[in-house]
Amino acid sequence: MAFSKPLVSVIIPVYNVEHYIEQCVRSVIEQEYDNKEIILVNDGSTDGTIEVVRRCFHDYPHITIIEQENQGAAWARKNGLDIAKGKYVQYLDGDDTLLPDALADLVECAEKSQADIVVASFYFCRPQAEKERSVYLAFDEMNGISYFGEILDGRGYWCLWSHFQKRTLFYDYGVEIVSGINFGEDAIWMTQLLFHDPKIVALNKTTVNYNINPYSISYRQEIACKRHNDYRAYQLWIEDYVQKYGYWNRFEEKFAILHIETAQVSIRRKRFERTFSDVRRVVCAIDKYPQLSEKLYGRLFKLVRLYKKSPVLSFLKLKYYVIKGMLLLI
Repeated sequence: MAFSKPLVSVIIPVYNVEHYIEQCVRSVIEQEYDNKEIILVNDGSTDGTIEVVRRCFHDYPHITIIEQENQGAAWARKNGLDIAKGKYVQYLDGDDTLLPDALADLVECAEKSQADIVVASFYFCRPQAEKERSVYLAFDEMNGISYFGEILDGRGYWCLWSHFQKRTLFYDYGVEIVSGINFGEDAIWMTQLLFHDPKIVALNKTTVNYNINPYSISYRQEIACKRHNDYRAYQLWIEDYVQKYGYWNRFEEKFAILHIETAQVSIRRKRFERTFSDVRRVVCAIDKYPQLSEKLYGRLFKLVRLYKKSPVLSFLKLKYYVIKGMLLLI
């Protein structure tokens, strides 16, 4: 390799992933790129995750393990970052894996382009299904604000582990960890990075296998309510942040689309306690952007149409749906 080989810190927050952590760590160790350190942050696991690491990799000299009480992935990453020494950071979840040559490709791209962040494609990996590649990155280079818009348009992702980045960005930009939001913490973190306008370069190679684990924290039914509430909370946080930095007019229509999608998801999941306020918000959005009415369907379409005639009738219709259980039909 003709480019320099700076140290890369691979930070892996782990919580109850004893069945996945060996393949995760092994995928890092077996990278051709050898100037790396691995930092595992145990976020209060109650299973044998750390025992697996110690048993399988006791002779590998570049693994550091940090223990913390269960605080969520964002704090785990931050605590790992505090002791990291690399020029660059690659985040990785404990049930995912790096593809061969990922670090070499990412470092080469970052060094040649002098990027602050290199964004890469990844694979969705579901049990007993073929891999599915993430969206094609239809750019070579752009600034952070423009890339934020790409994400809102569905042409990018919030996930930190698909954004290879300079370690110092977190501190240079004063990124804050928002306590109490465990789903959507990547979006909050990335928003803060992007609004300081770093140089973003796309690497059109896949670097991560994102394993969709039905038993992971993101997919357990008993915490679906918490996840749904956090979904709303991080959207509101990001909206406030965008307004604070004076970019609301640029992104208002994109957020209106998100409001519609949130309302549709809430109804589909029978999380109807905020549905009436959602309907009111969607009506305001459509009044300003009439073309968005094409995105309405099902019960939300009926509730919005009725609200325009009479908010009271729309509310009564919603009560009828709830009482009769018709939300199950969504």
